[in-house]
Amino acid sequence: MEPNNSAQVVTSKNDIYKFVHNADGENALPSDVLLSGNNGRSWQNVFPYKHYITSIHVDNSDKVYLGVSGATWKDGSFFQNNPDDAIIYYTKGR
Repeated sequence: MEPNNSAQVVTSKNDIYKFVHNADGENALPSDVLLSGNNGRSWQNVFPYKHYITSIHVDNSDKVYLGVSGATWKDGSFFQNNPDDAIIYYTKGR
């Protein structure tokens, strides 16, 4: 699996997943991963974990993968728990 750098993917069920980078001035904050089941008319934040998302990928079986940096947030503070990037498997049933 080769994740792409796209900020948005569409599943075979026409669910749209995208990630949005958040910032507070110049400081990066955890990203939101949003899901829309109605062509983008409304969005639900479906990934409550505090990570900076770097990529998103959907495979042929509609499994969604998120690329995250090693940075995480805890209690409103940024810290580095691992310098390597990781891929997190994520799927949301509806």
